[in-house]
Amino acid sequence: MAPIEWYYAQGNQQRGPVTAAELKLLADRGELSPDDLVWRAGMEDWIAARKVKGLFDSPPRSVAAPVPAPPPEPVPASRPQTVPSTSSADAIPATTAPANRLHVAFERSPAAFERSREGSARHLFDYLLEAARPRFTPAFVDATARLFTWVGHYGLYAAMALVLVFHVALAARSNRFWSFVVGLVLTVALALLQYAASRFSGTLVRLDRSTSGQMASTAFLDCLALSCSVLGFLCLVGLTLLALQSRTFSWLLPALATFIVCHYAAIVAINPETLRMTISAETTVSDEAIGVVTALAKMALRIGPVAFGVGVVWGGVKMLWAIALVLFPATAASSASVSGLDALIGGSVSPLGVGLGSGLGGLGDLDHLSPLDGLSSGLGGASSPLLGELTRFLPAQAAAASGIWTLFLSAALPTLLYVVFLFSYVMVDLLRLFLALARRIADLAEVKEEH
Repeated sequence: MAPIEWYYAQGNQQRGPVTAAELKLLADRGELSPDDLVWRAGMEDWIAARKVKGLFDSPPRSVAAPVPAPPPEPVPASRPQTVPSTSSADAIPATTAPANRLHVAFERSPAAFERSREGSARHLFDYLLEAARPRFTPAFVDATARLFTWVGHYGLYAAMALVLVFHVALAARSNRFWSFVVGLVLTVALALLQYAASRFSGTLVRLDRSTSGQMASTAFLDCLALSCSVLGFLCLVGLTLLALQSRTFSWLLPALATFIVCHYAAIVAINPETLRMTISAETTVSDEAIGVVTALAKMALRIGPVAFGVGVVWGGVKMLWAIALVLFPATAASSASVSGLDALIGGSVSPLGVGLGSGLGGLGDLDHLSPLDGLSSGLGGASSPLLGELTRFLPAQAAAASGIWTLFLSAALPTLLYVVFLFSYVMVDLLRLFLALARRIADLAEVKEEH
């Protein structure tokens, strides 16, 4: 799609054509006054610049006295042949042009302006996205990322303490010293990952700011934002209903985590400026392909801090419940009200059947199994002391294992994103090299044919 060309009249001359961004720049510099006349293809007549919505966001630095403009130089037949005077432009007849043709969005955001050029027909989803943009600005995106990064980094300190407390309590209650050693090793490993996360988080921010991309329109990002938003709502509602129906509340935390991450991704997608993505109608097909890959890679960078913080909180809640199961195993096993909370974070009331069923994703089929039926008969019945010793802390260990895995994956996320981002940009550079080579071969073929 060719860029829209604007013409403006100053003094005794018609000037232009200029692009929309250049016209906006002239207005911001004060080189275009509100009383100067402007015109673009599709308009019935010249209008005063102040009538273009958003062209003057603030008072210009200097406003020249209105000077009637004489007829401009000859222009193509599709353009008006005369430039009306300023006084006549102030009172444009209602029949000269429909109101929607004069509703031009000269906004501060280049992406928003390019979006306004894509057509007058608006879908219902377009209105929903436009209503969300003023509320979720780039400043909101940056503030949210900083908040979850802070939660993730300091939450890992608390998580390390919880891991160590759990293994100390387990060693004391089960008389197994090796549990303390395991807890110490896991705590040191989490500390190393926390240090790596703190270093790579800052590196990812700098990489995001130093890279950019170009796309022909915001269509891909708008559809991605809408898809992420719908996915977040479906996960929240669907998994919540599933948890209530099956009484397997291990689905609630994933539902909430998915909802937060998906909606943050949608907010990032409706703000291309946060991704350093330039929206330009002059984008070629190859640039569009590279822009899509770049946008996805930079989306991962932006979503990373939120997923990092959510994962650390999730793992910390699991560790808290594991500690409770170690300290109060009898109470947890005999309280029906605790079973829902136990399933919520991966453990269970029943020693093994429900515990493993919930810890492995909330599979309801295991809820109907009698705990350790085969092992019970083999060891002398359910009241066997050996069986009780073996199964007493299994729910706590299952919950702790799930929590530790969640913490490790969350702590490693910034490092993984760093590697993925580097790999994606290597692929982008290879794609650019391939396209440049293809163009070079095509040029050589044309030269050969000419000779």
